[in-house]
Amino acid sequence: MTYDEKIGDEEITITEAAINQINDLFVQVNDDNIKAVRIYVSGGGCGGMTTGMNFTDTKTEYDRVLDVGDFLIFIDVVALAFLRGTKI
Repeated sequence: MTYDEKIGDEEITITEAAINQINDLFVQVNDDNIKAVRIYVSGGGCGGMTTGMNFTDTKTEYDRVLDVGDFLIFIDVVALAFLRGTKI
């Protein structure tokens, strides 16, 4: 079995509207060192799991990568298990 670092379209779908919105956020941040956003899952208390997103310049060995052209999206393998099938 091989480890596929890339996230396939069947795992996560990102719409053009989401891509445009994230591109606008990159313009506002104005930091050439940041080339990716991280989507994460946290919590698990009474309200269940929560998701979030932040900018990052660091990829970990546990990250899978979705290349949307102008930027990358990093999602670690545990979070991806919860997010599989999500449309952003």
